[in-house]
Amino acid sequence: MRWVFGFVVLVWGMGVSQEGLIISEVVDGTNFGGTPKYVEIYNAHATNTYSLGGLQIRRYANGNTSPASVNLSNVNLAPGQTWVVADGPFDPAWGGAFATATPDQTNGSVISGNGDDVYELYNTGTGTVIDVYGVVGVDGTGQPWEYTDSQVTRHTSVNRGNGGNFNVAEWSIVPYNNLNATPGSHSVDTPLPVELTSFTATAGDGEVILRWVTESEVQNLGFEILRAMEASEVYQQIGFVDGQFTTTQRTEYEFRDERVVNGVTYRYKLVDVDVFGRRTEHGPVMVTPRAGGAEVTTLNSGVGERFYLYPNYPNPFNPTTTLRFEVPAAKAPALPVSIAVFDVNGRRICTLFEGNLEPGLHA
Repeated sequence: MRWVFGFVVLVWGMGVSQEGLIISEVVDGTNFGGTPKYVEIYNAHATNTYSLGGLQIRRYANGNTSPASVNLSNVNLAPGQTWVVADGPFDPAWGGAFATATPDQTNGSVISGNGDDVYELYNTGTGTVIDVYGVVGVDGTGQPWEYTDSQVTRHTSVNRGNGGNFNVAEWSIVPYNNLNATPGSHSVDTPLPVELTSFTATAGDGEVILRWVTESEVQNLGFEILRAMEASEVYQQIGFVDGQFTTTQRTEYEFRDERVVNGVTYRYKLVDVDVFGRRTEHGPVMVTPRAGGAEVTTLNSGVGERFYLYPNYPNPFNPTTTLRFEVPAAKAPALPVSIAVFDVNGRRICTLFEGNLEPGLHA
């Protein structure tokens, strides 16, 4: 007796639901000519293979309700596979994934969204929308989903199309960078809304000055300022500072708290809030205002005018890490400096350094 083994691959065609297909990435690049521009389709279903025959990518430009469309190739897309439709060939000189990646299909007239256009995955056989990025009939300029010069990536938790009901919270939008683009590979960690590299509090006479620095911000509405007395665990909001929404530029912020009492110790936290209501806490920092507080001024343009703590390297999960910090120019030849580690509840864990340092960069 001879046994014959075989297998069957089920391919779901245009007559059935294809909700496992999603738009996983939309890019409006910043290279010459605004390239690359591409839309990535991903099969997020665990077991189903889908045919792309009879499907279209549709683009609605500038708030129009009549789309331009491109028919997708009649190929089968297995679970975990992608199909990238671009405005033209990728240039290996862009580096990163572009060194080896090639589009599966090109169409320069349809895949030409400049940041305010809507893209739709449409089934011509059933006359239904499988998935959409953006709101049809709305120009994306100034909208939370605008992607001008940006890369838009679907969160990996999304495993089915939205059927035309767009929700911007399912996506991450970051400024475009050749090295961060992932054509043909769907994976993303939701970025922190704010990359905070410095948060300091300076105590004066009857006031506390909070200063912080961000290196980038993604859809950041702004910062809540929270304050608590040393003996209390209850923080109260005492102010709000608007953020830059989305930027890759370094931004310096300052907030003055003049409703303090000399000799009382205060703890401060920053909470950045993004457009989706996500809140990320930073801090706390602890200070005690006193009468006759020192005034810091700039005496030498080659030395910083404020305390600045740089990001540590390598990351703190290594056996050792290095901290660099800048001591500002001042009227005195040296300034008192204290570097300490606090836990999330504001308790001091250890003191790394305490003493007087001359102005300049230290590590």
